[in-house]
Amino acid sequence: MANPQLDTMYIDMRFINTSGQSLDFISATHNAFAGSFPPRLSDSDLEVRVDAVQFQAAPHLRGDILIDYDVKKLIFEARFSYALNEHIIHFETCFSYAYEKRLYYQSPKINYYWDHSIKFTPSSNRRCSSSITRRTPNYPYSYKVDFLIE
Repeated sequence: MANPQLDTMYIDMRFINTSGQSLDFISATHNAFAGSFPPRLSDSDLEVRVDAVQFQAAPHLRGDILIDYDVKKLIFEARFSYALNEHIIHFETCFSYAYEKRLYYQSPKINYYWDHSIKFTPSSNRRCSSSITRRTPNYPYSYKVDFLIE
């Protein structure tokens, strides 16, 4: 009998806010089957705020009959928006895969992509960044991403 815990991808996110200001929730979407949703970030008066959020997703490839080569297909995606003064901060992370054609009719190779981004709109002179701090290259492909706002 299969162990459901071994068949679950865990996506851990940390929101690190060193701006000294709290973020106001605007919107959020994701396609996980479990997790902290919507992600509420702390509004404490601390100079540095660190909030952790975890999602759980099923890391299964689609059962496509026709294979589209070099086309990314999503397994997990999460998008969040928060307001900071007159700016909106967009957070995004996703896990996807694409088939790569190989020579001599061999089975296609599967490439995996752990993508992440953070950006201000309208653009700001504040610094922000995102980084993958841990990822598992083997099934179930769990990963951890940090979002930093300065």
